[in-house]
Amino acid sequence: MKHYFSKNGFGLIEIIIGAAVITVTFLAFSSFYRQALLISEKTTVMAQSNMLLVEGVEVVKLMRDKGWNANIKTLATSTPYYIIFNGGDWQISTTSTPIDTVYTRWFVLEDVFRSGSDDIVTTGGIYSSSTKKVIVTVQSNKRATTTESVQTYIANIFNN
Repeated sequence: MKHYFSKNGFGLIEIIIGAAVITVTFLAFSSFYRQALLISEKTTVMAQSNMLLVEGVEVVKLMRDKGWNANIKTLATSTPYYIIFNGGDWQISTTSTPIDTVYTRWFVLEDVFRSGSDDIVTTGGIYSSSTKKVIVTVQSNKRATTTESVQTYIANIFNN
């Protein structure tokens, strides 16, 4: 008696192996895609935070340019001030105001002291009423809370 096996079509084992290969491939691609989306979102948050930092420094410089005595000299040191764009003009508030419900931006002014040779010093020195240290901070509350800061100095260059 001779046995003949059909060589047409797939057996159950081949179908299971094929389905498993397709499933594993699909899971690998979807995992990669998910990671790429998360990295893209983190990159977007970092880029927007950096732009808000730069904008914050520019707003403080604009306030300085409009009038040191009216806009900078009257602000208390070590107090967080929040920057608000309202009706075509920048304003400052001590009340936290979220930006796009994700970011919070504020700046703090600190007194500056100078040495006898007019260099900025961290200890000792003579108080400089025409220079302030500015620290701008942006906090992001998307998925995880991240905080970035930048610092610079501003001076009463227009004597106003």
